Amino acid sequence: MRTVITRKTLGISWDDQQVQACVIRSGIAEFTVERIIRIPRELDDTGSPRHTLAEDLRVLSDRVGSEFEICVAALPENELMYRTLTRPFADRRKIAETIGLEAETLLPSLDSKLITDFVLLGEDPSGATLIQALCTKASSVQSLIGAFKATGLDPEIVDCPSVAASGGARATLDLPADTTVVLLRMGWKETSVTILFGGEIAYVGALPFGFGRLVTALAAVQGQTSRAVLEKARASGIEAGEDLSGFFREILIMLEKSGKTAGEQVLVPTGYARLITDLGKKSEEALGIPVLIP
Repeated sequence: MRTVITRKTLGISWDDQQVQACVIRSGIAEFTVERIIRIPRELDDTGSPRHTLAEDLRVLSDRVGSEFEICVAALPENELMYRTLTRPFADRRKIAETIGLEAETLLPSLDSKLITDFVLLGEDPSGATLIQALCTKASSVQSLIGAFKATGLDPEIVDCPSVAASGGARATLDLPADTTVVLLRMGWKETSVTILFGGEIAYVGALPFGFGRLVTALAAVQGQTSRAVLEKARASGIEAGEDLSGFFREILIMLEKSGKTAGEQVLVPTGYARLITDLGKKSEEALGIPVLIP
């Protein structure tokens, strides 16, 4: 008789507009999304959250109860710094032991101890291992954990949004194996970008461009409130127009850094990017890359 061990994981993300969570049941080779929760945040007259993150997380905690074994939280992209390094070896233990000090020399002076993690990006033309170092201040992680613990939630894992999105996409989406996939997870203030090829990560990064910028610009043009524009976007989507020009220039730079500029390419939008009705058209015009909805 074979016993299959499964576990439930609660993943949580948030922005100024909402707190989101999903409960995933995972086994040896199977992932099932059992529940998705979205809790709108109450905003003040300036469009900022009226309550602290801890207060809004408490609402989420009351709703999910104890139906999970592992809690995962993602740091905001603006708390992370990305740096690309190389090593003449691919041993993860050796890499973990050696990248911290080098990463510190490439970053501005910080008022807190640095926490460094990494993902492997394959090899460069000389055969050296390419590494994307993911760095953040220890104080940022401690502050996040403190907000969670105040609500009874205790995150065992604090993840990087771009890496977390790539893991979820590879586990749950039917992505083409022989195609370069540009995975966008557009948030309210920033966008996480992961470039995949053959199911492996070729690049991870982030842009300080989120859906909130589009909403604010459109609200100013139309003489409406940002809340009204966002409600319309959720109902029927919005056109971004030329506001995406600079965004796609940055995506092109990321593709060049990944070395995946040739062959078949597709763009997979997630998050608020799914609310941009002319995203496919603008991607074709700027990059020559079609949008794929798996």
